[in-house]
Amino acid sequence: MRSLSSSLSRVMCLAIAVPMVAACAGASPGSPSSPPPGEVAPAGGAGPAAKVPNSAVANGPSTEGFNIYRQAGFIAQPGAIPFVGSVRYFAGPTEDSTLVLVALSLANRSFLFTPNNGINDASYSVTISARDSANVVAHTESQEMIRVSTFRETRREDESVVFERYLVLPPGTFTLGVAVSDRATTASTAAQLQITVPRLGNGTLSSPTSVHQAVPRARRDTLPDLIVNPRATLSFGADSVAPVYLEAYGLPAGSRIALTVLNPDGAAVVHDTVTLTRQEGVAAAIFDLPISRVGLGRRMLRTSVVGSADTASTPLYVTVGEGLGIISFDDLLSYLRYFATPERLQALRDLPQDQRAAGWSQFWKETDPDPATVENEALRDYFDRITIANQRFKEQGTPGWLTDRGKVFITLGEPDQIQGSTTPSNSTSAQNQYWAYRRINLRLEFVDQNGFGRWRLTTQSEAAFDQAANTERAH
Repeated sequence: MRSLSSSLSRVMCLAIAVPMVAACAGASPGSPSSPPPGEVAPAGGAGPAAKVPNSAVANGPSTEGFNIYRQAGFIAQPGAIPFVGSVRYFAGPTEDSTLVLVALSLANRSFLFTPNNGINDASYSVTISARDSANVVAHTESQEMIRVSTFRETRREDESVVFERYLVLPPGTFTLGVAVSDRATTASTAAQLQITVPRLGNGTLSSPTSVHQAVPRARRDTLPDLIVNPRATLSFGADSVAPVYLEAYGLPAGSRIALTVLNPDGAAVVHDTVTLTRQEGVAAAIFDLPISRVGLGRRMLRTSVVGSADTASTPLYVTVGEGLGIISFDDLLSYLRYFATPERLQALRDLPQDQRAAGWSQFWKETDPDPATVENEALRDYFDRITIANQRFKEQGTPGWLTDRGKVFITLGEPDQIQGSTTPSNSTSAQNQYWAYRRINLRLEFVDQNGFGRWRLTTQSEAAFDQAANTERAH
C-alpha cells in the first residue's frame, strides 16, 4: 500500500485492446518503474514540496470524437498533442483535504520517437496547476518516458498511454490547468476547467471511478492503488463488464450503496445495490457493471448510500470506434451500411435491447478474418477508412463517408489509379475523375457537374459499383 507522504503518482505500462510490447522508462510490460522524480506543492503553498515518482501508460481518440467526450463530462482537448482525461475525488487524511486524481489518456502517435539501440523512445512532460480566485494552490510538473520495441507501436492512435497524478486540495472551487508537451519537438496542448472539490467527511462517497485495475485501500492517509480508465470508455461487445471502484467514509458496517446507470434521456438501464467492505475507516469495493445491460453510447453512473439523498456520479462511454460519434446501436448499424448486407444489419437491428451486446459479439466473430488476434482486423480497417473518408471527401453539407467517393473508398479501399481532375475548378463546366481497381477489373467515373467539388458517380458507374459492393459484402 502506498503511503500518502511518499507517493502521489507512479509509472505503469498497460496493454489495452491490442497486444503491445512496450516499456515505460525501462520497465517491462505491466511493471512499475521509476523515471525522474517530479514535485507536488502542498495545497496553500505551505511546507516543502514532496518528491514523488511519476506515471505513464498510453491512449487517445481522433479529433472528431472530442465533443462527444466533452458532452459526457471529460477533459477533452484536441491540438498538437490531443488528450482526454478525467478528474476524480477521494478522501484525504483529514476532512479538510481531498485527493484529486487527474488521469489523462494519450496516444503514442502524438509524440516524436527516436530509435535507441533497437528501442524507440519518446519523452513528454505534464504540468498541472490548481488556482483559486487569487493564488496557485497546487502545482506539479512531471517528465515521462515512453519506450516501445517496434515502429508500428509509435504510430498507435488508440489508448496506449495513461498518465495519473494525485493532488491534495482543500474543499472549494478551483481552475485546473493541464498542459502536455513533447520534449523533443516542444509541441504542446493545454486545457483549463473549473472543478469543485468536495468535502469528503463521514457518510460521503468518493467519485465512482472506471478502472482497469484496483486494490482497495484501508486508510485515508494512503493512496488508492488504481490503474484508471481515464476516458471511462468500454468496447461494446468486446468487454463484458465495466469495473468501477468506489469508496465510502465513516459509514456503519453493513451499509448498502445503490448503483444506477442512466441513459441520456435519464432512464435507468441498470439498477443494483452493493455492500462495501469496511476496513480502518475506508469502506471500498470494486463492482462490475454488465456492458450488455449498460448498452451503447453515453451513460451516467450514479451512486448513493441507501436511504440518503446525496449522490456521486461519473460518466461512462460505451463505443465501438474512436472519434466516430457512435452513441447508439442504430448509429453503429448506420455506420456499417457499406460493411454488411442490409439483411444482416436488419437482423441486428431487430434484436431486443438485452440481446444486442451478444448479437454484436457474434457479428464480430463471424466477420473477424483472424480469430487468433484480439482485434477484428476487417472492422478496424473499415472504421479507419471511414475516418480517412471524412477527412478527404467532405463536401459542403455532407460528411465525407456519405459522399459517393467516400462510400467507394470505404467499400473498396484505395484505388490503384486516379485520373482526371482532383480539385474543384470553380468553373461551370463539368469535370471528370476516374478510379481504377485492377484486382476486380473495375473503372469508375465521377462527375463534378458544376466545378464545386460535388462528385457523383455516373449512372453506369453506380450500377458497376453496386455489383462490386455486393460481392465485397458477400465475403
